[in-house]
Amino acid sequence: MLQWANPFTWKEYVWIAIFIVATLLHIGRYFRVVRAFPNQDKRLIFIKLALRAFYFSLFIIALLGPSLGVGKKNIKIVGKDIYIAVDLSQSMNVEDVPPSRLLKAKHELCKLIQQLPTDKIGLIIFSTQAFLQCPLTLDKAVIKLFLENLKTDLLPEGTTNFVAPLQLAYQKIRHTHENLTNHNSKSKIVILVSDGEDFSDNLGDILEQYQRAGIRIFCLGVGTSKGGKIPTAHGFAKDKYGREAISQLNTRILNELAQKTGGNFFEISSEKNELPLLLQAIQQIAGEQFDNKTVDVSYNKYIYVLWMAFLLICIDILVNINVINFSPQS
Repeated sequence: MLQWANPFTWKEYVWIAIFIVATLLHIGRYFRVVRAFPNQDKRLIFIKLALRAFYFSLFIIALLGPSLGVGKKNIKIVGKDIYIAVDLSQSMNVEDVPPSRLLKAKHELCKLIQQLPTDKIGLIIFSTQAFLQCPLTLDKAVIKLFLENLKTDLLPEGTTNFVAPLQLAYQKIRHTHENLTNHNSKSKIVILVSDGEDFSDNLGDILEQYQRAGIRIFCLGVGTSKGGKIPTAHGFAKDKYGREAISQLNTRILNELAQKTGGNFFEISSEKNELPLLLQAIQQIAGEQFDNKTVDVSYNKYIYVLWMAFLLICIDILVNINVINFSPQS
């Protein structure tokens, strides 16, 4: 069934009126020439007028946006629930991964979420405590806005505690899915972004909960083994001996978290960027259907109308009315 994307408005009437006036002026001019050159073949002018009227009509039709409707179609929206937990402890300001660990992580995460169009993503921030910055959403622009505004001074200074974000993410997943089983939790993922300097005591308990539920943890370590000094508002942070503290990437704890929950560990440093591997690992996980929409399906045909009109214009340009070779009747 032929449908129109745009209504017929006063603009179309104005263009039609302009075309009619221009055509009448052109006909009047032509007959003045014919009186001077009576031997001119009059059929050609009417052919060209019909040609111009036809391709002008095609332009009007293209403006109206013709489309061919083919009925309705059910679309299943399948995706995963992904919570991104970002470490905002002071050590994320270390510049061993330029421009800093946090800035680099934010930049890479913004690229990551753009590659996950049908997945719902939520954002958690943490240091000693964890807070839900953004609930699960399909709106990637919202998540990017929250990510771009992350700073370490959003949270009070303190040591890093991995239990806090993992417990919060687990509670949110259980609240969203009251009947969570090992089967449907396969599409539930937590991405932990940190330099791995964890000071929590009871990681084993929360890992057991993740293992029983079948929720995977993917760890994204940001930093280098060489490390760097921790900048603060009053210079560089110092250890308990009064020396400038050096923060290094701790891959051991991040690897352990990932392996025990069926996930993987990936690294971002000054020399390597394993974000594409993280994206590939996420995309290989089967999603879960969370919505079903019925939409009208149509195919836009205006481009074919435009091509036909341009073809007729080319023909119009090539076919000329030549009156120079005719002499007026004496």
